[in-house]
Amino acid sequence: MTVGSALARAWDQGQEVDLLVEGVWLGGRISALDGMGVAIDGGDFERYVVRLEQVSVVRIRAFATAPAVSGRHSDPLGIEDVA
Repeated sequence: MTVGSALARAWDQGQEVDLLVEGVWLGGRISALDGMGVAIDGGDFERYVVRLEQVSVVRIRAFATAPAVSGRHSDPLGIEDVA
């Protein structure tokens, strides 16, 4: 998966993201995305426009609706939940 495809999926699903750009985390909701860059609406009326090639990491907030290990079994390591 590429940075662009991860951002496109997050944008389609209305999820907030955090981007690592030159050692600085920028976060918010994607307001625009094209083949060259992404615009992120952050808090306090901030907007970040970043070239995709500058993004090192994409962190998608609230991607999962449930924790990876549900805790419903007596297995404390969650080994039974691993496929």
